Amino acid sequence: MRGHGATAVASSLKLVVYRAIYTQTNAKILTSLSSLVGGINSNEMDEVRFLNADECKNATEANAGQIDHAWNIWVKEVEDATKF
Repeated sequence: MRGHGATAVASSLKLVVYRAIYTQTNAKILTSLSSLVGGINSNEMDEVRFLNADECKNATEANAGQIDHAWNIWVKEVEDATKF
């Protein structure tokens, strides 16, 4: 997919939508931050630093409590936008 977009996967529709939306949101934040600090040093981008197993578990648990709340807000936004 390099240069052609991104793929989001999850065990439910709510979770994949959550991941897709926050991937875009986080990319915007990182882009803005990068321009504020003078760009990204290419030497620092040579190696991807993945989360370890504990970090993955903790991140999953932290996000799990937010998914339904975010989903309900997005559903309401769509419903409001489609009212005649």
